[in-house]
Amino acid sequence: MRFADAVRYLTQRPDLERGIPGSTLSLAGIRALLGALGRPDQRYPSVLIAGTKGKGSTAAMIERSLRSAGYRTGLYTQPDLHTIRERVRIDGQPISAEDFSDGIEVVRAATERATATSTYTTYELMTAAALDRFSRHAVDVAVIEVGLGGRMDATNAVAASVSALTSISLDHTQILGNTVAAIAREKADIIKQGQPIVSAPQPPEALAVIREMAAERGARLIVADDGARWQEFPSDHWNLITGAGRLDDVRLSLRGGFQRINAAVATTALLALPEVAGFSLELGAIRTGLEDTDWPGRFEMVAIDPLIIVDGAHNVESAQRLREALAEELPGRRPTYVLGIAADKDIGGIVRALCSPSTGARTAPAPRLVIATASRHPRAAAAETIATAVRETGTETTVAETLHNAIRQARREAAVEGVVLVTGSLHLVAEAREHLGLAEPSGEQAFDPWATP
Repeated sequence: MRFADAVRYLTQRPDLERGIPGSTLSLAGIRALLGALGRPDQRYPSVLIAGTKGKGSTAAMIERSLRSAGYRTGLYTQPDLHTIRERVRIDGQPISAEDFSDGIEVVRAATERATATSTYTTYELMTAAALDRFSRHAVDVAVIEVGLGGRMDATNAVAASVSALTSISLDHTQILGNTVAAIAREKADIIKQGQPIVSAPQPPEALAVIREMAAERGARLIVADDGARWQEFPSDHWNLITGAGRLDDVRLSLRGGFQRINAAVATTALLALPEVAGFSLELGAIRTGLEDTDWPGRFEMVAIDPLIIVDGAHNVESAQRLREALAEELPGRRPTYVLGIAADKDIGGIVRALCSPSTGARTAPAPRLVIATASRHPRAAAAETIATAVRETGTETTVAETLHNAIRQARREAAVEGVVLVTGSLHLVAEAREHLGLAEPSGEQAFDPWATP
């Protein structure tokens, strides 16, 4: 199977991102498929990470720290920015086109042996292929990001050694529930019987659910705030204090105060891993991991004169955290936004979080201008819809038909000393990185049946 054929095969399967009318989610199919593959996921220990925000960054920090300690790693995340191969990484590198194709062919053949009667989704096939590739590459440990929720996500078929929950808030309410407690119950279902569960600090209603479910399953709950805390140091350096010791003068490579929460979760999960997986892991390796993690599209500074930042914030909480990061990193600066949001998101809530008047030193000033636009993704909201929401906040706005035009206008408006922030969705961020020459367009959209001609 060629790479193009593998991508085409996947895009022709049912896909949760596009909706499966009348479908019922279940783990039976992925369990049967992993069984037909010989349960590759049981050949290495793993860390499973769920949450609303920060899953990818936390997974990247954990993977980089384990690699720094000398372990061979597998990393499974989603979505990708530029190529579907980014979702499956060995020792930090996306697998090759040939390796990807081999993995999909192996999984395709396994579907014919699997006992389940359901039709496999794109996501189930990708998850099975990732777990199989990790086994074939003989990884020492796999770090796995949950795609959506937790309870019925295909990754929850993995018997993880350690599970972790990043920040939980309202998102995907039509699937996961319309309260924080309901969403927490879905996500906390990744807790495994008798295995450690690490959680970020959570809203009280979410933490109550997590405590209840951990107790029911005999799992030791470690709240990251209890096991790791940050102490401010001059400039942008920090001291990390944990129950196992302390790291002084740590400089996180990922910017923004919210990344300290993710780093605390990552550190706490890493310190829990040796007791259940027999690993030897020193604080020095964690320091290197935190300082060297590279995770594009998350408060990433991609150009200067003017300064251009891209960030994939795509819900209300992440938009609020982005404003806080701007206030911390660039105090007093009023950015020009290039904003594109998916149609199924809370557009009004995201816009209000980004554009409402500043409430103090922790929140960046409102933008001087918002340039509304749309990515090429089929779920992108119309630029005029976004602009209408921006006008309701009293913020000046205009519409650009293409991202290219939006960035060109933003650069002109920001001049040399200004700041341009491209945000609202990872799809928009990916296109911006390609436009700015940071990545080559993969051309894979040609195999996406939902792509615009």
